[in-house]
Amino acid sequence: MPYKHLPGSGLLTSTAASTLLCIEGECEVREMTKLEDHLEGIINIFHQYSIRVGHYDTLSKRELMQLITKELPNALKNTKDQPSIDKVFQELDADKDGQVTFEEFIVLVSRVLKTAHEAIHQE
Repeated sequence: MPYKHLPGSGLLTSTAASTLLCIEGECEVREMTKLEDHLEGIINIFHQYSIRVGHYDTLSKRELMQLITKELPNALKNTKDQPSIDKVFQELDADKDGQVTFEEFIVLVSRVLKTAHEAIHQE
């Protein structure tokens, strides 16, 4: 499912490798860069799991566990270990509301990226 901003946000609606950029009523189609495509992929993966239970734009503990287990099995250790998932969830849920927002999820993504970057330099 392609990611779409709400109307009036001034950002993007995308399909595959192109973006419709609209600012103040002026719209143009632009080809997405490789990085933009990957960023959209992260957003889409988050939404693929966040829409399953409860609020459509947050992850429950179960949704986070499913996302980590299926999408990050090689990047995180103990992805099937419930105490490990509980710890990750507690660390990410900064406002302690029992849900992980996209902003809180990005903390996990940045940790995984940092670890992967460090591993590349150690090889």
